[in-house]
Amino acid sequence: MTRKEVYAGYTKLLKKNEKVNFSIFDFEGGRHLLIVKGVGEDYVNITVESNQINLTLGVGQSVRLNLTSPIYYDLFIKLDKISNKKAELTIQLINEPIKEKIVR
Repeated sequence: MTRKEVYAGYTKLLKKNEKVNFSIFDFEGGRHLLIVKGVGEDYVNITVESNQINLTLGVGQSVRLNLTSPIYYDLFIKLDKISNKKAELTIQLINEPIKEKIVR
């Protein structure tokens, strides 16, 4: 996947064990790998490697991850739909500040 595709938002149908390589241009080179570990009727299990993050997303759910910085999110992943045992995922590089949660 090219850098331009990831910044614009990349959507693809992926089945179990399929992988997507992408780069985040940080201080360490930023090569990352997203692996589809399993596809259910209405969910997908994903692993993002380099930082070993395991996720389960339901249809319509999304997540923002901070792979390279403790102060901003840099990756957005959304499960758009499941079709024929394939997960339609949107993957996009973002630069969104992480807001501190105030616990009272």
